[in-house]
Parts: sequence; structure tokens; C-alpha cells
Amino acid sequence: MTARPNALIRTFALAAILSLAAAPATSQAPAPQAPATQASAPAAAPQLSAEQQLAQLNAEQAATARLQLDKNLANQKAYDDAVKARDAEIARAQAEYAAKNARVQAEYQAAMLKWQENAAACKARDKKRCVPAK
Repeated sequence: MTARPNALIRTFALAAILSLAAAPATSQAPAPQAPATQASAPAAAPQLSAEQQLAQLNAEQAATARLQLDKNLANQKAYDDAVKARDAEIARAQAEYAAKNARVQAEYQAAMLKWQENAAACKARDKKRCVPAK
């Protein structure tokens, strides 16, 4: 019979320990602290009130949000700089194309004018300006 009461006591003790460990700390009053009479005991960190804990968590969240905003701003600036560089490259390529196209068109027009003049002179029997037959 002694084995059974010991098992019940162990079960109740275990349940009490687990319930204390799993219970959330919801009291708003700070836990009473024992007076520090022993010099060899390490100094315990001061307990913060619920308002102080909330303020600390809010400050940490604000700092994290500030870091994220700074990162977002840096990313946006990098993107804007890349878009400006791309737009500048496109404008440069378009200007280069337009200049080359204008030069080629001018050369084409000059060649056509010369050909038309030579063709008209050839029809007028100026044999020097006729294109030789192949």
C-alpha cells in the first residue's frame, strides 16, 4: 500500500510544478524581493512593471521598424538610381541611333541625287555619265 500513496504524491507534485511553470505571469504588482543582506548573493536584475515592459517592447519594435524603413529607403534609392541610369542609357542609344540614321539618310539622298543626275545625263546621250554595262 505504500507504493500507491507515493505515486499519487509524485503525480500531484508533478502536476503542481507543471501548472506553476505553465502559468502566465499576469500580475501587475512586482514580486516582493528579499532584502539583500548577503553580500555574496549576485545582484538580481530589477523587475519591470507591465507598463515598463510594454514601453521597452514598443521601443524595440520602433527601432526595428526604423531599421526596416531605412533599408526600404536605401533599396528605393538604389532602384531609382538604376532606373535613372537605364533611362540615360536608353536616351544615349536613341540619340546615337538618330544621329547615325540621319547620316545614312543624308548619304542615301546624296547618292540618289547623283544617280538621278547621271541617269538624266545618260538619257541626254552624255556617255561619260552612263553606268557601264556589266
